Amino acid sequence: MKLPAFHLTRCLPAALGLCLLAPALALAAPIHLHNSLLSADFDAGGLTRLTLANSPAVLDVANDTTSLTVDGERLAVPGLKLTGTQQDKESITYTYAAGNKQLQVKYELKPTWQFVSKQLILTLPKDSTSRVNEVEVFRADLKTPVAREIKPNGRSGAIFLRLGTPDAKPPFSAFLVLQNPFLKWEHNASQVAMAYLPDFEWRAAYGTFCSDRVCIGLQALSGNTMPMRALSEWQYVQDPEHALDALPSLDYAEFYAMTSCVDAFALFRPSKALRVHVPWCENDYQIDVGTPAGRTEYKRIIDQCAAVGITDTMFTPANSVVAPLKDNADAWGWENCLWLGLGQKIRMGLWDIAKDPIPPSIQEMLDYAKTKNVRLVAYAYPTLGWKQNPEWTAWCGGKTGGYVGADTGVRSFQNWFVDQLIAFQKRTGISGYSFDHWWIDYSPTAEGAKPSSKYAQWDGTRHILEELRRRSPNIILDGRQQYQGWGVWTWLGGSYPHPTTSDEQPGSFKNFPDLHFSRASADRQRWATWFYHMEHFTPWELVPGYMSHQTPRGDATGLCVRDRAFHTRDWDVLGWRYSVLSSIGTAPFNHTISLLPARDETEFKHFLPAEQKWLKDWLDWTDTHRALLKQLRPIIGPPVLGRIDGSAAIDGDHGFIFLYNPNYRELNATFTLDTSIGLTTGEAFVLRELYPQPGRLLGKDAADAWKRGDTVKIPIKGPDARVYELVPTNKIARPALLGATGSATLTGGQLALTKVSGPVGQALDLGVLLPDGQTATTATVNGKPAVIKNANGKITIPVTFAGTRVEHCQEIGTCDPKFAGKEYQANLTLPRLVFEQLAARRKAWPVNYTAEELLATWRGSDRLLLFIHIADPLDTWQVDLKIDGKVVEVKKAYGNVFPLGRERTFSGFYAEVSTLQPETAHQLELHLPDGLQPGQFQGLFLENVETAFTSELAP
Repeated sequence: MKLPAFHLTRCLPAALGLCLLAPALALAAPIHLHNSLLSADFDAGGLTRLTLANSPAVLDVANDTTSLTVDGERLAVPGLKLTGTQQDKESITYTYAAGNKQLQVKYELKPTWQFVSKQLILTLPKDSTSRVNEVEVFRADLKTPVAREIKPNGRSGAIFLRLGTPDAKPPFSAFLVLQNPFLKWEHNASQVAMAYLPDFEWRAAYGTFCSDRVCIGLQALSGNTMPMRALSEWQYVQDPEHALDALPSLDYAEFYAMTSCVDAFALFRPSKALRVHVPWCENDYQIDVGTPAGRTEYKRIIDQCAAVGITDTMFTPANSVVAPLKDNADAWGWENCLWLGLGQKIRMGLWDIAKDPIPPSIQEMLDYAKTKNVRLVAYAYPTLGWKQNPEWTAWCGGKTGGYVGADTGVRSFQNWFVDQLIAFQKRTGISGYSFDHWWIDYSPTAEGAKPSSKYAQWDGTRHILEELRRRSPNIILDGRQQYQGWGVWTWLGGSYPHPTTSDEQPGSFKNFPDLHFSRASADRQRWATWFYHMEHFTPWELVPGYMSHQTPRGDATGLCVRDRAFHTRDWDVLGWRYSVLSSIGTAPFNHTISLLPARDETEFKHFLPAEQKWLKDWLDWTDTHRALLKQLRPIIGPPVLGRIDGSAAIDGDHGFIFLYNPNYRELNATFTLDTSIGLTTGEAFVLRELYPQPGRLLGKDAADAWKRGDTVKIPIKGPDARVYELVPTNKIARPALLGATGSATLTGGQLALTKVSGPVGQALDLGVLLPDGQTATTATVNGKPAVIKNANGKITIPVTFAGTRVEHCQEIGTCDPKFAGKEYQANLTLPRLVFEQLAARRKAWPVNYTAEELLATWRGSDRLLLFIHIADPLDTWQVDLKIDGKVVEVKKAYGNVFPLGRERTFSGFYAEVSTLQPETAHQLELHLPDGLQPGQFQGLFLENVETAFTSELAP
């Protein structure tokens, strides 16, 4: 069978591998491999030197050795007889005789690699079976001095060595990585070794045994560093701007080199971003598609997917006709949702994929989805009590159930499972699978259970994914528990690991203190992106995005409600856009979209075409700019409470910048226009805003362009996102208005600014970039005469927009960032425009929530809420509030709606103040808990208030 055109982490079948044999060479002269990035030198024993192209950087190596222990016998090089060598443009292979076995040591350097790989290939006698005990892929003496060793956390298998002497700042670095999560690393004096203990069976019938590779690369350090890990989620630190200083860091060149190495072995390279809806996030398991009403409800989900441009949706409803709950045999009780609802019957051998008819209720949904150009994705659990072959569950004596099921390390199970998955895909037309409940960490037990080794279980998982990818190259493979916990070398065959690194539901992660759960989920998504990309070196095309949020599953007692409609009206009207842009700017190639407004007919009806188009346009935007977005990199740092984070995708002198302030306070986004954001050419720039004010241009000091090397400082009132396009000024038509949306024309010295819009009640200095050699003597703004200020050729026009200021999550009073008192007072006068906003929102989103539903602070966005923002809050604290001397009830907000998983889901304290009168002065008195650190109380903020804009100028 022809293999797809990609680099496997392992190797080709035996017949292809053996064709490399050639007579032994004397190897009198050194052997050399090279490309435009790196060169590698070899002698009769192996690697001797790596040299970085156009650089003095070298890594000198001596005594490159290898060993492989099989059935207790150690096969070591040197020590075996060299029987042949073969060199081509990209590789060199040494072949050794090992009794009735053959061992090959293969080095490769592909045209785009800035590393060389080393791999061991063992050929067993025909029909034999062996146990591979230990594999030492690389042991050598480093002749280049090593100033420092850096070992990242996690299961990447990577080691970084800063090259040079300890008394000087190393200009270069080497990385060594073993392509599995079981690295056994040694570094004694100048000697290093990389090995692992597979302890698993290998049969000649499988083909040649190919070890996991070791890759060795070189890179020049850039001087731009990033932390190797993020802080624990949303812990309060008094000096957040310096909170990351003490964390271990890597140079960005090291991140990039290692991630590029991983990317070289990725098996899935789609031409467009995936768009996968996850309907269990709207509790679709409550919908019974065995009934006509259930199918009608589910069709609304498919309709909404089609409307917003989603191409694939998981399908996990109940089906009382096909899959009764009593037949579930998994640990979580969701088996009835597997394989489109046919999972129970497939496990029990009651439905033959090849010939049995698809039940009408399922076929109807498949047919309907096809009419909407939406493909279904099946949910699947590899670890179940499969009975088709006793070998698979022999390790537990056949006693399966709950978390105990088939051993993924058994090759016959791997092959059978892949066959079933491929057959089911062909039969139903589904686009792929979401894998969960995949237990690959079984250990021997005191009761005598003897599973295969953990390596074998992990390797079996990888084998299943790679075989699926080989046989169905475009299949969607969404990977969840425990798949997502085993590191990047596990994920290469799939599409992406778990979008949030854990379950999406509230309580699976710690809430950022925010009253809107879609925003809190977005903050977790960016934290997860950092975890995947920066801590595990996951290429961008494998990093999962995550939009919207998962609706809570439990009632007030914590019981998961699955027998009736519950929490069906949960759309976060004011939080969902932030979550979309959070995902677009940090994980643009895998859009997993959670809750959509579809189950409830009122929500479905009032999610208007303009909103559907906004979401679809941003999904399309990632495909339009796919090539540029591959340049994406984090800037500023990981998401941290009290800081802004962001990313940039820049090629040369043009690109995009994404900024996120998850905090309610206004903070400055600060970055430099240089290589730290990927900017390498160009001299003068402006920022064109794409969100939230599309078309607004920003420059330096209101009336000037930024220069390369300038430090940009943009104030952002949170929680909110900003998206900018970095544009060279020579690409901007002049005259160009800076600082507000609108247009500028210049005719005979008369400057006219039209359709200018700005924040209600705010004063701005509008800037104008004029055509070279031209001046403006008079100006009008929206038809009214305006004053021109001309300083050193820089044109500014001061304007004030009419009305009383109303801004997003407006702060009440001004809280000192180091405030440490227990009593806080502020004055509040609510503009009438606030209540007009709330009334308009009520009209646009006329969902009649129950009192219980309104315990969720993101529902009922026509309410005026006062958020008492305390960083890292505890729901055991006491907070008291008086307004105009009267006690006001202080409530507690939870991402789980109810106080469940309180230490993770508690968002903070708030009061509902919708009954306050407009244009009336109010006095607020707040009593805070004991023991707050300075600055932990962040301030008082009006929630559900958005910045108002106007074109009317103040007199």
